[in-house]
Amino acid sequence: MKHIFLLSILLISNIAFSQIDTSRIKKLEKALDTYAKDNPKVKEKADIAFDGNLKDFITALAVNHELNLTVNSKINAQISNNFSDVAIRDVLLFICQNYNLTLVFTGSIISIEPVNNPPSAIPPPKEPTIDYNTFNQLITIRLENDTLAKALKKISTLTGINAIPTREIRNDLVGFEITGATVETAIYALATAQQYEIDEENGYFTLSKKGTNENTGNNTTVAGNNNRNTGRNNTDNNTFSNTPQGSVKVRVKNDSSRLITINAVNVPIVKVLNEVSNKRGIDYYLFAEPEGLTTIQLTDITYDEFLRFLLEGTNFTYRQENDIYLIGEQQRAGVRMTKVLQLQHRPTKDVLPIIPDELIKGVQIDTFPELNALIISGSNIQIFEIEAFVKAIDRPVPNVEIELIIMDVQYNRIIEAGIEAGIASEPVTPGGQLYPSADFTLSANSVNGLLDLLANQGNVNIGRVQPNFYVSLKAIEDNGLVKVTSKPRIATLNSHAAVFSIGETRYYQEQTSNVQGGITPVVSNQIQFKELKANFTIEVTPYISADENVTLYVSVDQTDFLGEIQTNAPSPQVTRTLSSQIRVKNGEMIVIGGLEGKRREDSGRGVPFLSRIPVIKWLFSSRKNTKNNSKLLIFIKPTITY
Repeated sequence: MKHIFLLSILLISNIAFSQIDTSRIKKLEKALDTYAKDNPKVKEKADIAFDGNLKDFITALAVNHELNLTVNSKINAQISNNFSDVAIRDVLLFICQNYNLTLVFTGSIISIEPVNNPPSAIPPPKEPTIDYNTFNQLITIRLENDTLAKALKKISTLTGINAIPTREIRNDLVGFEITGATVETAIYALATAQQYEIDEENGYFTLSKKGTNENTGNNTTVAGNNNRNTGRNNTDNNTFSNTPQGSVKVRVKNDSSRLITINAVNVPIVKVLNEVSNKRGIDYYLFAEPEGLTTIQLTDITYDEFLRFLLEGTNFTYRQENDIYLIGEQQRAGVRMTKVLQLQHRPTKDVLPIIPDELIKGVQIDTFPELNALIISGSNIQIFEIEAFVKAIDRPVPNVEIELIIMDVQYNRIIEAGIEAGIASEPVTPGGQLYPSADFTLSANSVNGLLDLLANQGNVNIGRVQPNFYVSLKAIEDNGLVKVTSKPRIATLNSHAAVFSIGETRYYQEQTSNVQGGITPVVSNQIQFKELKANFTIEVTPYISADENVTLYVSVDQTDFLGEIQTNAPSPQVTRTLSSQIRVKNGEMIVIGGLEGKRREDSGRGVPFLSRIPVIKWLFSSRKNTKNNSKLLIFIKPTITY
């Protein structure tokens, strides 16, 4: 009975363990599927036959399929398998199930660990500390056990300069620090400090392990102020670069340039200043000692460049007086200096408002219009940053010549016809025009003569009209085409508006009457002439892009008078506006249309009712039909000049 009980317990334990193991494998399966979304290579098929240590098998699998796989050093199992057309994902699940292993995911890295031996704590991934100043284009890098691939990716994202590690070193953990250096200088310093080889081609920097580049006999070192010296003796560079933490090495060229090469790792700023100044033979005076540590690796720089890099990011600055360098806090009067910065292409009134506030904080800037110069008073380092920013924007501003062709086409058609009869105050004189238009007046004698002629043709006597009777016949058609063209040319600076305006002014009378009360009221009349304007205005603002295409912002306003000015009343007006944005190449012409107006008028007068009957209405009325069409076309041609 006792044996049966123990057997039952053992059977239940095996079943429970099997369920737990199945649950563990399912969790690993889900984790691998999630990992495969960002790393699809884990789904690739493998064909591999292997007989040996499990760690060697995992290494071969990682190299062949470019996967980041690591194996715990305590795993010492043997494997003998032949996998054909099997997904790597399934291979990993098979290994975990048959060798009681588990998978730990850290970013793109998969660690294979024993189930009963939890993996050692892996520090959580963190972002590298990298700051980039877009105004002076200097970078500060502080790396502490940061992945090289992440650091170079952030440098490329912030600066736009591509730095790429090879596959062998992308996951290396790096410790490095540099302050206030150019981007290229910082990349070369990073490569030298970590003993990597660096290759630059077409603006791309590739970092690799030593011995993997073709040029293994040379070691590239960093130089200050964007100057790099390559091809130096490899042994000499390695000896100088391998500086232990907390120490500083300085070398000064024995020529007229006296350029400085320095390598310091986590050294107090004061110690670095003292070492370099002693080697260079420079006298300096400290108003106060700057605190903090610094890591610097720079090659062939001047003493002023060294001080600028050393003090970047601190509240200290320097000033040279005779042969002595005065170093102290930026607000101290003894180290502040004044510099006159003359501009070459831009007026000071335009440059001063756009200097960033963070650059002019604690700095006094005045303008000297007669010299087109800025007078800057402040710390040396701040003045250097302001000068770098001003020089970056002090460039020639292109002119844009705007050539306009303005065509205003107007078409008029007027038809006026009808018969008018009546009795004048006195006899009228017959006469008028029959060609090219018919406008003729018949007197009473002419009408009576016509009636007599008709009476002689039959037995009906129509009678005679009064002496003052008249008949007026009118049939006139007037067609007109007016084409007005103007060709103004206007030059303006890039992003500044060019305005062309032409117009007509009319005046109308406005009368005001004032009555002053009393026994005898006095009325005073005041007459004032007021003006009314109808203008045509076109405004063009050009914006030049880097490829010398021109974006034009066009605004057109046109106001016209309708008819003649009325007595003591302003003339009615019509206004047309157009606004457009268009891109055109330098020297090409575009046309803008659409400002089109149409007017039609049909009026008449005559005998009531009879003047509305078709056909015979022309015998009892006088009618006028007017059509007016106008169209405005604007041709614009921008030409860039320097």
